[in-house]
Amino acid sequence: MGPALFRLLSAALVASSLADTCETYVSGYCTRYVDYPVLVATGSSFSKVESVLKAGGMDLLLSLNASTPANRPCVAAFLEMSCYTVFPKCSDGVLAGAPCKSVCERVVKECTTLFTQFGKKKLLPDCAGNILNFEKEMPYPEEKCLGLQATATVGPEQSSVSGNLNPAPTAEPEAAKHECPSFLLKNPDYNFSNPGQVMLPVAGRQCFGGMMMYYALGATVCHFFQLFNLGSNGYRVGCVDEVTEALQSNSNLCIVQAFFLSAMAQYLTFWINLFMFNLHLQLVWRKDWFQDRMLIMHVLSILYTFIPPIAIIATNGVATIGFTCLASVHHAAPQVLLPMGIIGWPGVVVTVFTVVHLFRMLLSAPGGGSTNASSTNSSMATTPNTAGGKSGIKSIGAKSAAQTPQAPDPTKSGSNTDSVAASKPGKTATTNGVATAQTKSVKEAARLAKHRQKIWGVITKSWRSIAICVGVVVIYGSFWSFTYVIIEAFDHVSADTDWLQAWVGCALSGNSQSDCAAQVSPHIPGGVFIYMQQTTALIGTATAIIFGGSFYEDWKELLFKK
Repeated sequence: MGPALFRLLSAALVASSLADTCETYVSGYCTRYVDYPVLVATGSSFSKVESVLKAGGMDLLLSLNASTPANRPCVAAFLEMSCYTVFPKCSDGVLAGAPCKSVCERVVKECTTLFTQFGKKKLLPDCAGNILNFEKEMPYPEEKCLGLQATATVGPEQSSVSGNLNPAPTAEPEAAKHECPSFLLKNPDYNFSNPGQVMLPVAGRQCFGGMMMYYALGATVCHFFQLFNLGSNGYRVGCVDEVTEALQSNSNLCIVQAFFLSAMAQYLTFWINLFMFNLHLQLVWRKDWFQDRMLIMHVLSILYTFIPPIAIIATNGVATIGFTCLASVHHAAPQVLLPMGIIGWPGVVVTVFTVVHLFRMLLSAPGGGSTNASSTNSSMATTPNTAGGKSGIKSIGAKSAAQTPQAPDPTKSGSNTDSVAASKPGKTATTNGVATAQTKSVKEAARLAKHRQKIWGVITKSWRSIAICVGVVVIYGSFWSFTYVIIEAFDHVSADTDWLQAWVGCALSGNSQSDCAAQVSPHIPGGVFIYMQQTTALIGTATAIIFGGSFYEDWKELLFKK
């Protein structure tokens, strides 16, 4: 990568003294940038240049762009510089444009961290020197050059700014970007020489918050309204007094708790399941499908959040269930559990599949079949392998092909071996066959070990995301299932139900609670179901356990490391 790639291109590309034709670039790696006549050397062609780009690791670099959004600014900057360098602008058969110095500096700025991570920092270009690959000694120009106008650092599927020498000035780019190189929009009125000035209004933000942020918001508000159950004299919310149950008709506080608990339960369910689907797409399929659809997701989350609680209140359905005001047993299933189940249970299935898939790939051998190989390639693209090519990435398929065991060459044997081979050809063939089998066995074992190491790298780097998804699956499954059992048990109960009348008669006759419990225990769920309904309170505990160490380090750095 870097200068090494540009030097590799020098054999197939062109210096100004050799080139004598101007040709139109059709398609390839540089379609996004090259929209001008290209200088082509005698004996060279676009296909040769593209093949050299491929051999230099461009596909591997672009895989970083697809798998990890944080790498996209570097990938876009490096691709832009490569294109302007290997496809210089042409006019009348002579060099008419070269990459700007700002393009080179953008590569250094965006790629220093990534290249350092892979131990390739020394391969970054020297923007103070001459342009690599040009036979003519030529420094990077600062004006009338290719890439003078800054391009958007987004994925290769996006359109880009033209490579014309003097592009017309355009307005500041819109705020809705996929990446966040700066969390605020650049303000042209800000005076850098006077940092003490009154801060200017913020023009906007360049990205949406993360899915986990919205999930955490929903969990925080949900927990806050669960706290209403604590304290006072034991019947602050669920009861109006010692004997009267809180309902929508007699308790405004019960209405407030029911509305926000229902809304936030739907809200956090929506975002944590969106996070589960996103984790599955990125780890298994290498897709970032939700990134371009966040606005739609926000609209859906608002509808999904507020329609059910509004329906509960509109149908006079607020009531006490256990110790919590939520919805009556007749309204809970269609207006609480059903909306949660529509999104929640598919998320559970997807999370289970993702976890099983990762551990299956951890235990399986690469190259065992087409399905296995394709799955391995999909999963592994998210984890860099510093032992791979110049980009630090190498797919399992390529590794398998490159390491196919080769049989020993009999012609390289010594004279003694040749004599034995001449006298005992059958024994020699058997010996060679055993040696070949042993070689294959050793290489297969080494390849399997590397494969498992890579899969384990995916798991260790994503363990927090996987853990929070699994934790929510357990909590959600417990809450939903036990609440459903409670609702089914009481859905058809009324004041005329025989076993309920027997219990009331027992209680009013002065009998003990244990004596009266025998009247109803065969007909209702046990006390554990009431407690399992409160498992949603464990969401915060699970989050603290999984992310607590990171929280502590972040706060310590914020407070004590200036």
